Amino acid sequence: MQSKYPPIRFAEVLILGDAQIEDKVLGMDARERARIALKLIDSLDDLTESEWLDLWVDEACRRDAEMDAGNEAGIPSEVVFNELNEHFN
Repeated sequence: MQSKYPPIRFAEVLILGDAQIEDKVLGMDARERARIALKLIDSLDDLTESEWLDLWVDEACRRDAEMDAGNEAGIPSEVVFNELNEHFN
């Protein structure tokens, strides 16, 4: 099935920033977004253990900064563990 959206050209990707690329993709219909999401997820299968660790550390640092800035509320560990116990017991 051919997309109703024109393909994103390589030169266009070089000019667009991440936010612009996200806006372009989010403007697509759900089926096309799902296709792209699956391709992106599949592309993560090729990461090494070290690359995975780097990504998780980056994410943990990002979340910590969000909490330090007051932009994100944390969940107390007792609440998390209670919910896990309820779910798995």
